[in-house]
Amino acid sequence: MKLKSQHIFFYLFLICADPHAYTQDLLKKYIHLPPQELTVEQYLYHIEEMTGCHLGYSSAIIDNKRIALYPDSIQLKELLDTLFASYSLQYVVKDNLLILSPQTDALVKSNLVKITGVITQEKSEKPVPFAAVHVPGSSTGTISNYEGGFELNLSADAIADTLMISCIGYKPEIILSEDFLTGPVKIKLQATKFQIEELIVRPEKPKELILAALDKKGENYGQKPTMLTAFFREASKQNDNYISISEAVIDIYKTSYLSNERDLVKLRKGRRGMNTENSELINLIVEGGLYHNIQLDIMKYGVHFFDPEFFENYDYFMLKQITYNERQTYVIGFRFKDNIPIPGFDGKFYLDAKSLALVRAEFEISEAGLEHAHDLLIKKVPASYRIQPKYGKYEVEYRYYQEQWNLNYARSEIALRVRKKRGKENKGFTCQFQSTSEFVITGKNTEKFEKIKYRDASKPGDILFQQITNSDPEFWGNETTILPEEPLLETIKKLRLQEESSSTNMVKTIQ
Repeated sequence: MKLKSQHIFFYLFLICADPHAYTQDLLKKYIHLPPQELTVEQYLYHIEEMTGCHLGYSSAIIDNKRIALYPDSIQLKELLDTLFASYSLQYVVKDNLLILSPQTDALVKSNLVKITGVITQEKSEKPVPFAAVHVPGSSTGTISNYEGGFELNLSADAIADTLMISCIGYKPEIILSEDFLTGPVKIKLQATKFQIEELIVRPEKPKELILAALDKKGENYGQKPTMLTAFFREASKQNDNYISISEAVIDIYKTSYLSNERDLVKLRKGRRGMNTENSELINLIVEGGLYHNIQLDIMKYGVHFFDPEFFENYDYFMLKQITYNERQTYVIGFRFKDNIPIPGFDGKFYLDAKSLALVRAEFEISEAGLEHAHDLLIKKVPASYRIQPKYGKYEVEYRYYQEQWNLNYARSEIALRVRKKRGKENKGFTCQFQSTSEFVITGKNTEKFEKIKYRDASKPGDILFQQITNSDPEFWGNETTILPEEPLLETIKKLRLQEESSSTNMVKTIQ
């Protein structure tokens, strides 16, 4: 027996004549039963002896009660269903390994498996947010939330042997299917040590590296249109209280990175909720939404600090070299010059040392640039309000699979200081308003897809909150989403059934 994350996995390693013959037909095999009563665990050992396969399961589904089964023989699936009548299990067969995976009835009926877990730092056990959880070599994946939690849905017929967990500054971790299928997993990431002396330092200056990265864009990123599936969430807070949320599954017609043609976005389904009772921020409209976040794909749409035309507005400097996903990576910092009256950015970006592809960028509006960022961040201000931008933070990440770098995740977060003047019929007040938008790519299709029709595509000026007309709490179904952190999760429970029919009651809309 093996103890791991409070789950005990039992394996009996036997020699099998034909290990590749174990398919779903294994579940139809008849098992001869002993005449005496056995415990559930004893029945499982008996199954291993009779079939020659290995079993993987969690001790959480095992009890010590003795059970008497009277038939001389029974199909394996029927036997398992009888032993675990109080559980809903998905049976996953991988070669000669049969894994008993606890799932909901709905997931079992849909032939899906939900994988859940939490990612923490190895030494401090602090959560690791925004870690990528993905099937190696594919587009299937998700992102951990602020608390390190994640959920990922996979087809039971195509379960990967491993999952990879990766995050900047940490050593990638490989999780085996017999671990992630038997219950929630606890993943501890090791911080990586910088190995500057062991890496080959290029002689180029940061600007020359950017020029080289732009020159190799056609090699590193897609030159053919693809269809992406993504999960999108936007939420707003007044001070520390969530006041609105919109979530959507979207399709993205991704055009060539060498083309000037814009991507198209189509809303597949979504849900929303809001709470205006304790909020004064009626009809405050800020920058955000579907197209705004898609344009954080800076290798497609560009950005000041990665554009040679604006090099003179920035100072660039090499920060360090790191190992990211076991690849040498340059970390380059940049700082916007204070004497230029436009909203520039400070931050850093990561270049893969081998391919010179941009793999990640983290940036925010510079302190001096905030004075000129009002029109960039705010689209509509209610009468008698004074709005002061506090910050605008952004990040985008790409992931390597299918022999190229692919858009994987993007996030934007803005904060405003809001003041309302005291009037004859109203009280003045001051608060902070915060808006967060993020999306993660959950699927990619390169063949046999139709381009999104313009009449069906969302428009850049569309307000997502108004586009969503359904708030069925169960409608997510089989979609992979970004697991919300606890405060937001509680807000979703409260708000998702409070859909308002009138757009005039909106706390915040996104365009």
